[in-house]
Amino acid sequence: LFRSDLFLHAADKMGVAPRNCLVIEDSVNGIVAGLKAGMKVIGFPGSFPEEELVNAGATDVVMGYQELINWFS
Repeated sequence: LFRSDLFLHAADKMGVAPRNCLVIEDSVNGIVAGLKAGMKVIGFPGSFPEEELVNAGATDVVMGYQELINWFS
């Protein structure tokens, strides 16, 4: 089940347009849900290998916390 409504609810509560949101996800379903919500999605391998996250449509994939921090630099 792709629960894009949860991401949309969070964006609404924060007063941010979905297109201005970034989701960091370690699951295929989470990536698909974030994309269906109209958000950018970074895959963070953990539960699923990098290839599956990319195939699910992740905007980018980071391999660890330091790489995630660097992504924002």
